[in-house]
Amino acid sequence: MLIKTFITAASLLGVFVYQAPAQTKGANMDATKQTALKVQRSLDKYVVIHDALFGADSWLQAARKTIEPMDFPRYAKELGAIRTDLSGCLRQIKQHGPQSTPVARESTRSLSSYTEALLATVTILEGMLTKLARKSKEPDFYPAAEYKADIQRYAASVDTYSSAGKELNAVFRKLP
Repeated sequence: MLIKTFITAASLLGVFVYQAPAQTKGANMDATKQTALKVQRSLDKYVVIHDALFGADSWLQAARKTIEPMDFPRYAKELGAIRTDLSGCLRQIKQHGPQSTPVARESTRSLSSYTEALLATVTILEGMLTKLARKSKEPDFYPAAEYKADIQRYAASVDTYSSAGKELNAVFRKLP
């Protein structure tokens, strides 16, 4: 069995960790599993950006972040590419067609819900970074109150996609 395990900061966020078996039955189910792997790759890229912005592995890394400027435009662009990939995954999920078993239907529904939640999270962070990039040039552009509200929306969105990821993991464990 081919196992694709992701041990990254993503697992600390309680997010989707897909393990793909080498053989499955049904073309639609295979397509769903392939899409799940694409979503996982997008998640991995997103987590790297999230950790670069919000995570500090050590006091040295935290100190370095206070000295080195954040490249908000670059991160926003990378998140835009992730958003595009996730949108494509959602289209693929919708095109997979009807599934033959209840577990397969549940996995497709759960993958769709998770992908939508992750897409919303990525979109919120991308918007925040775009605003921060502009603020670096126009100091009055992004007021602190708006930033705090965006951080709260982002945190709530992270909670939503994390919960959806836990549900998706449970559903995918039932697959043959």
